[in-house]
Order: sequence, then structure tokens, then C-alpha cells
Amino acid sequence: KVEGSNLKGRKIAIYASASWCGPCQAFTPQLKDVYTKTLEAGKDWEIIYLSGDRDEASMMDYFKKQPWLAVPFEESETRSALMSHFGIEGFPTLIMLDEDLNVTNRGLRGYISDDPEGKEFPWTPKPVLTLDQAGGDLNELPVLTILMEKESEATQAQFSSILTKLAESHKAKVKAKKADDMLFC
Repeated sequence: KVEGSNLKGRKIAIYASASWCGPCQAFTPQLKDVYTKTLEAGKDWEIIYLSGDRDEASMMDYFKKQPWLAVPFEESETRSALMSHFGIEGFPTLIMLDEDLNVTNRGLRGYISDDPEGKEFPWTPKPVLTLDQAGGDLNELPVLTILMEKESEATQAQFSSILTKLAESHKAKVKAKKADDMLFC
């Protein structure tokens, strides 16, 4: 058991996962690799696992392969409260919090998948996201997406530049409370 004071001043990722979840089974080893690499590189963060398992034996069998912390199975009210507080509705979900426990990235799973070496830690959201990085927010926010895989590199670069400028302008309006949030992918 770890006291909360040991986590104070550190970045924390909340990881909601379950042993019965196929996508979780695929993602957890990727997350473990990135977690290990970033810690070895001196990055100070911790992951707290919230199990969606239906029994303690399943949770513990799955969790024994994970190097991070977990909310104990018997603390179901704590797990439920955290999932509700962070709006976690599906598995796997990975959310990054800053040192003051403010959410900085709700789509962390996509960032980890796109950055297997952990070089972009702490994965601050970019103005224009990949669909993987947008994650669950795709279902929650309006999205402007340009699909251009078959276009030339020059055309892709031109549209990426335009979309980035548009996204940055829109983000400034959201910050000034002159527009509603949306995603650009």
C-alpha cells in the first residue's frame, strides 16, 4: 500500500482495464514497456490501475504482470468513484494527470501506442490528433477530420498546416470561452 503523500508532486496516469478485455490484453504490454522505458529515462510518474474485473482472483492474476500501483479490489467504492469522476465508461482507458491532479490528456492510450519509446512524455495533447490519440473523446466532442492517406506528401503537408492553424486558433477561442471544444484529426 502506498500513501498518497508518496504520489504528491508527480504525474499520475489512471489506467482502467480488465483481464477479460481483449483490447486491454493487447495494450497492457505496450504500456508496461513504455512505462519501464520512461522510468529508466528518469521520468517521474506513476500509474494507478482501476480494475474492471468481476472477482479478486481475476484482478490479481492480471495485475501480477503489471509493475504499477492498483486500487485494491475490496475498495470497489473508491474504484467506482474514480471511474465516475474521470468519466471512464470503457476499457482500456488511460488518463494523464499533472502534478496538481488536473487532467492533461484523456486519450493517453493513443499517445502511448503512437510513441512506443516514450520520447514524447508526458504526452501533452497536440492541436491536431491522430484518431488513436483522440480516443474516447471522438464520441464526446465534435470532430473535424481530414482523411488523406492516398494524397501526395506535399498535399498532406499543406492540409496538415492549414488544419493545425485552424486548430490552434480554435483552441485560443475555447480558452477565451468564445467557442465550444472540438477535436481536429
